[in-house]
Amino acid sequence: MYSNLAATALMIPIINAAMDQIKQRKSKSYGTLTQSNGKGSTNHKCGKLVPLSRCSIRIEDESQESIRKSVFLGVCYAANIGGTGTLTGTSTNLILNGILKENPISFSDWMIFNVPGMFLLVFITWGLMVSFFMKTPEDSLTEEKDNEAVYKAIKYKYDELGSISFYEFSVLVLFVLLLLLWFFRDPDFLKGWALYMNDQHNFIKDSCPAIFIVMFFFIIPANPTNLRQSAPLLDWKTTQDSVAWGIILLIGGGFAMAEGAEVSGLSYWMGTQLTVLEHLSPFAITLIVSIIALILTEIASNTATCTIMLPVIKRMAIELKISPLSVMLPVTLVCSYAFMLPVASGTNAIIFETAKMRNKDMIVPGFFLKIICLSITLFMINTW
Repeated sequence: MYSNLAATALMIPIINAAMDQIKQRKSKSYGTLTQSNGKGSTNHKCGKLVPLSRCSIRIEDESQESIRKSVFLGVCYAANIGGTGTLTGTSTNLILNGILKENPISFSDWMIFNVPGMFLLVFITWGLMVSFFMKTPEDSLTEEKDNEAVYKAIKYKYDELGSISFYEFSVLVLFVLLLLLWFFRDPDFLKGWALYMNDQHNFIKDSCPAIFIVMFFFIIPANPTNLRQSAPLLDWKTTQDSVAWGIILLIGGGFAMAEGAEVSGLSYWMGTQLTVLEHLSPFAITLIVSIIALILTEIASNTATCTIMLPVIKRMAIELKISPLSVMLPVTLVCSYAFMLPVASGTNAIIFETAKMRNKDMIVPGFFLKIICLSITLFMINTW
């Protein structure tokens, strides 16, 4: 629901607090170990004779670092995958819907198709992180103590928040109301509320509920006990300072570029050049263009990749007489699967810097995860 970068930034302090608790507990336990073992104690598992306490601490440091990497990468990958779950989850989804303006995808249709695959991919991501970074299982007692330390750290952060205020409760209610208005605007399984308001023209779009809810943010007082002097939930100064205007300009620029390619005939020309693929099956065509997008999104932003490729793919599909959506949708989704390089997305960059990773820490698991995500996406689009 939130932007990928915002969701990742929100999780970083929680992860750091949990990792610090585990590190402090391990430091105390190994401090006791050092005192209990004499200077002559040795251990052969390290490959040479060294003091047992030093060997154990070194192994434990490596174990903690592996856990730290797995958690940070898991959050990074889950944020990228989670953005595919809703129509507003990431800019590439909005670009696709903008290009399909004659027959756009509804919020509910998008969720019904993508949310099951999103949860499956997040679960696979967890399994992949465990297999890559946690190869040596700890004993049950140690694991139980680690879980207890993490629970205490998260509970401490939660207790610091205090009880929910009227301001926070109002924001939560308005947020849930917005989701309900989006979902039930025009679902396929029942008559949406927008149909009762539209006469002969389809004026009600997904932007209407968003603007409607935003109006309430400027009307509802933050402190209902003092209505005369209370500020609203949101004021214009905060809006000016907090709204990511760059993202709006970026998406708007993408729409303008796509429209320019369409009007100038560039997308038509490039699409007709790709008709050499007409002898291939629709599945093979989708696979080829998805792999191209999967590679490009690692060296260019996913927004730029989508903006350049989708108009061309749409024209190509029309020329080849196959459903444009069956090719454009998987390409849009794989543009979010930027897992290998720090420069591929903002979430990758912030996690790479925060966790002090090496390039190979992200490249190796990211490569395998990209292949898995591509396979599941193609399976979904060909079985829906």
